[in-house]
Parts: sequence; structure tokens; C-alpha cells
Amino acid sequence: AASRSKGVLLSRMSLELRTPLIAVLGFAQLMEIDPFEPPGPVQRQRLAAMRQAGGHLLQMIEAVLDLARIESGALRLDPQRLQWRDAVAEALELMRPEAERRGVSLVLRPGPPIGGVADRDRLRQVLLQLLGNAVKFNRAGGQVDVVVAGVDGQVRISIRDTGSGMPAALAAALSDAPGAVASTPAGPGAPAGGGMGLAIARSLLALMGGRISARSEPGVGSVVAVVLPRKARADGSAATPGAALDRGTASALLPWLQSIT
Repeated sequence: AASRSKGVLLSRMSLELRTPLIAVLGFAQLMEIDPFEPPGPVQRQRLAAMRQAGGHLLQMIEAVLDLARIESGALRLDPQRLQWRDAVAEALELMRPEAERRGVSLVLRPGPPIGGVADRDRLRQVLLQLLGNAVKFNRAGGQVDVVVAGVDGQVRISIRDTGSGMPAALAAALSDAPGAVASTPAGPGAPAGGGMGLAIARSLLALMGGRISARSEPGVGSVVAVVLPRKARADGSAATPGAALDRGTASALLPWLQSIT
């Protein structure tokens, strides 16, 4: 009952925060393009910082809404026929401007076409989260390699980066086989953050019948692999409430949830 109450509270709180925040971001954008009272260089810089911070906050609010939907079982899948490589290529194109801004190259390795059925929007959400981390936590001049392969009726999407590596505890929380994750901690320069988005990605994959694993080596980079059935369940029914938030996901979320309780 307490868990359900927290889910309802998170959902309502997120919706109440989302509406005024969108208005604030909209007015900031209007001020940037105002032809009658155009902002000066300093004002433009401040407005850009406002929109960047507001956009980050909006992403967090959307993440909280996703968590509430997943935990309550209200998140429904919409299976569609797709080509897996095309779906990955689409996510790469969406991520390319950010990668170019950070000096990171994105490479989709060649391979045969692989067809299947999945929720295209949720798959894109998972891929953008994983690709975003691979770009954000990479080094200038680094690279992100993506390989799509079909194995035994499943599709495997591997994302390899040349960054500083992720903390061992986070890699273990993501993986279905924690023993396969390197136990060495990330180096002192490894950036923090991204845990909530990764936990949501893991939960979405569980809803789609998939799984995620991660390997990381400090100073060398990380490999995150997504394995999904080539044909998702056709009914698109919601999962059992709370089923996707297993022990690994809960441990990754616990510090954040405690901070807002």
C-alpha cells in the first residue's frame, strides 16, 4: 500500500511540475526570438543556460512518470514490425548532433538486415539513453561502435564506447549476471550520474521480454549489450505491477528514491 501510494504521489507530483516548467521553457524561447526587444549577448547566454537546465529537469520529470507507469503496470506496449538496424540507425542520427558537439564519432557496423516486432518508441527510448551515456561519458576524439546481430531468434545490440568506464556497482546492477562484470572500480575521473535513466531502460527492456548486460574497464571503456526477442508479444498488454522493478533496478534507484522521500 505504501509503495502504491508513493507511485501515485510521484505521478501526480510529476504532472503538476511538468505543466509550469513547459511554460517557463516556452517563455524563455520566446524571449530569445523576440524581434521587438531582442536580448543582448549576456541575456542570450543566460536564457540558453535556463533552457538547458530546464530541459534537464523536464527529462527527470518524464523519467519519474515512466517509473510510476512501470511500477503500476499502466505502461502498455505497442508492438510494430520493424527492421532492427533501421531502428538503431534512427537513434544514432538523433544522437549525432550531440556526438559531434562533444567530438565523438558514431559508427554502425555493417551487417545483414534483421526483421522483427517491437515497441518502436520504447526501443528508441532505451537506445537513446544508452547511446547518450556512451557519448556523454566518452572522451574528446572518442568513438561509439554499435553492432546489431541476430542469434537464435533474438537480436543483440552491442554499444561499445571508449570512455572512462562506469562504476562497477552500476554495471552489476544493470547486468543479469553480476559475476560477469569487472569488479574493479572506475577511475577517479569517471563521471557520475545516469543511474536513473539506465534503471528505466532496464525496466523497459524487461517489459519487452529483453535483458541488458554491461562490462566495463576503467580508462578503456564500456560495452553495454541489449538482447531482445525478435518478436515481442502481440497483445501489447501491460506487465504485472512492479514486475519490472527487480532487485538490480531497485538497488540502482534506492539512493535517488531516498533523496526525494
